[in-house]
Amino acid sequence: MPLNLPEPARLASASENFAAFFRELQDVFVEREALLGQLALGLLAKEHVLLTGPPGTAKSQVSAAVLGRILDERTGLPSLYARQFTESTVQTDLVGPIDFKTLMETGRTEHFTDQGMLGAVHAFLDEVFDGRDMLLRSALNVLQERELKEGTRTVRGLIECAVMTSNRYLAEILEGSRDTLLAFVDRVAFVAFMPRAFADPKNLATVLRRHVGGTGKVTLERQLSVQDLDALQAQVDSVYVGDAACDAIAQLLESLEIELSEAAKADPSFVPTRYVSTRTAVRCGRILRGIVVLDRLFRVKDRPLEVMPSDFAWLRLNLLLSGPSPEMVEKLLARETDPRERRQLQIVRTEREAFDRCIAKLPQFGLSPRAPKKELAALEIATSEALGSNDPKKLSGTLKTLVPLAQGGGPDAERAAVLVRQVGESLTARALRTAPPGPRDPGARGPRGGHRGARRSRAAHDRGEPRGVAEGARARAVPPRSSADPHRRGVRVR
Repeated sequence: MPLNLPEPARLASASENFAAFFRELQDVFVEREALLGQLALGLLAKEHVLLTGPPGTAKSQVSAAVLGRILDERTGLPSLYARQFTESTVQTDLVGPIDFKTLMETGRTEHFTDQGMLGAVHAFLDEVFDGRDMLLRSALNVLQERELKEGTRTVRGLIECAVMTSNRYLAEILEGSRDTLLAFVDRVAFVAFMPRAFADPKNLATVLRRHVGGTGKVTLERQLSVQDLDALQAQVDSVYVGDAACDAIAQLLESLEIELSEAAKADPSFVPTRYVSTRTAVRCGRILRGIVVLDRLFRVKDRPLEVMPSDFAWLRLNLLLSGPSPEMVEKLLARETDPRERRQLQIVRTEREAFDRCIAKLPQFGLSPRAPKKELAALEIATSEALGSNDPKKLSGTLKTLVPLAQGGGPDAERAAVLVRQVGESLTARALRTAPPGPRDPGARGPRGGHRGARRSRAAHDRGEPRGVAEGARARAVPPRSSADPHRRGVRVR
């Protein structure tokens, strides 16, 4: 769980922006509710999304409407890498051009990764399966690990969510080169199928009125920022997954694998589009955390930040080829004559029926028993006493008590996060006072030879003034996350 929780005002603003952003998209793109849910979860959980379906189903338009309006507040521009894959697309197009100066001087091959997919927070890869197999293989590590290995050198990337498209049917893609492409699809958390027709024929007229009527321009006004996503992703990381939820994930995946295997035996034309692996199980936990936050944003704003049985139904967006609802599938099949389209719709139906049977078998469970939380009022008193005593043992003990409360969500979490910062700042100030003198920079001395910054910080603390977070308070009070985890990160530097 992250200890650098976002400021309450930042989180509230990010929540409002995210909800308004996707509600506006729902008004514009009809019969695409499941797809928009997958895109929302992909952004929250930092996972990838693949859109499949015949040409003309707005795959690229939806992708651009999402990724093109997520701006970096520092630049005012999207942090977006975009590339259309063809047979001539090569690895350097994906990871960045080769640094020929380094190659000539040292013989080492290094890339300017800031010009490739690793150099952006989001990526749009159009017609991704038109690339050669070797290109797809080289993309596997970038998609999964968010890094590029170059001998003894490993370059970490900014990439969080890649949205990919293909005009081909997923069942046919997997039949053509199952080993390579199944490994590729396994790195993608969300796969969507967009049928060529609307389940409700009246929706075609609705689309024409919105996209052609009047001036013929669709205006999307709401924007989202990378920093909004940072705040929401920190909340996602704070969601608690109890032992009962972990057991339910294992049961669901085991049951689903059996159901899909039986379906393949019963119907030779059925091709399972998802592959259940250990990676799938671990990823389910991360996505469930995103589901909890998404439920908070759109449905139950005060729900606990813990995975509950009702959240598992939404795993269909991750574990299946997601598409129209069961009712819509039946309407589409009643009118569809194209055999390839019918087959893909039937696969969507078969997978959904298998998933629903597995969900019905899951046991119910309640909130996980955890160590009881002290009343916030008592903790505020204890914090005040610890700050007044300036005793490092009392301060450290208070910090250990406050951190779980700050991470647990609910009405007390925001106030507890403020207390965490205050205790951390006090510990840092004490460390600065007691640290042995080191080598001094003559250019940074004050009038009497003391370091101006340290003297100011010490004087401010002696007067009882709070020190700013920017002075490194939490860096000493709270250990940073390991940089080896590609899905968990502290403050992003862009």
